[in-house]
Order: sequence, then structure tokens, then C-alpha cells
Amino acid sequence: MAKKNDEFLKKLLATFRIEADEHLKAMSSGLVELEKIPAGERRTELVEKIFREAHSLKGAARAVNFTEIETVCHSLESVFAALKGDRLAVSAPLFDLLHQVIDALGGLLAADAGAPGARRPATMELTRRLDDALKAPLPDPEMRAPAQEPGAASSSAATGEPVATADVRTPLPAPSLASETVRVSTAKLDAVMRQ
Repeated sequence: MAKKNDEFLKKLLATFRIEADEHLKAMSSGLVELEKIPAGERRTELVEKIFREAHSLKGAARAVNFTEIETVCHSLESVFAALKGDRLAVSAPLFDLLHQVIDALGGLLAADAGAPGARRPATMELTRRLDDALKAPLPDPEMRAPAQEPGAASSSAATGEPVATADVRTPLPAPSLASETVRVSTAKLDAVMRQ
């Protein structure tokens, strides 16, 4: 019986890795596209799309007990929630951080699943950096350009100071029951069930 469970877990992890890779590719391409467009309705749609990808990856990681990926995705989700709620300004340093996080998630995904917690320090550092991006105050509204060109550096970005920040006094919404769900395509679920 234990051998059967081990085989099932291996197949489930293999399916998770395929799904996770799809989520990471979608987030990465979404970020690249987000950097290229000015503020507006399309930007809002892209932020929502990337948020959903991070949320789905977090849920899938939780389902297979991949806590490192789940933890990073939770912080990533908070950053995109702040972007959705206009509590975080987009900037080149923020995009750099988000690309680094997605690359690191790919590294966590490729890491040996048999060594849980081996990459915990890296996970904690990524989480800290994402959380720090949310803690700094927003720039003065008069100083912020409403439709700053992606990749354009402001005077504070040129000095190395972070521009992307959020108001920490604004509480994040409480998780709903929907945050406890995982989306898996029926074809993948059917394949796992047949096995």
C-alpha cells in the first residue's frame, strides 16, 4: 500500500511540476508585457492575470506540500494585490524584483523534491524582499506620474532608492473560501485519476 501511495505521489508531483511551469511561464510573459504598456485598462487586466497565476501556483504547491513555493507565492500574491488596489507603484526596480522572484520559483521547482526545506534561506530572503517592497511609503501623489513609461527611471530610482512601494496601513482583504481552491484542468485531473 505504501508503495502505491509513493507512486501516486510521484505522479502527482510530476503533474504539479508541469502545471507550475505553465504558471511561471504565464507570469513571466505577463510581466514582460506589463512593462511595455502604459497605465490603463489593459494594465489592470494583466495585473489581475498574473495575480491569478500566482494564486493558482500557490494553491497547487499547497496541494503537494511544496511549502517553499507556496510561501513565496503568498508574498508575490500580496504584491499583485497591492498593485491591483493601487497601493503599489510600478517601477523598474519592482519589475526587476518580480522577475528575480519568478526565476527563483523556477529554481525551487527544479530543486530536488526529496530535500524539503533545503532552500528555506533563499525562500525567506525572497519573501522578505517582497514584503519590504510593500512596506515603504508611496511617493507623494503630486510626484507620481499617472502613466509613467515602463522602464523609465525616476529621479529617486536613479539614486538607487526604491520607487515601488505600498501603504502598509491599508489592510489586505481577508482570505475568502475561494482562496482555498485549486484549479486543475479536467484533462490533467482525468489523466491522474486514470493512473
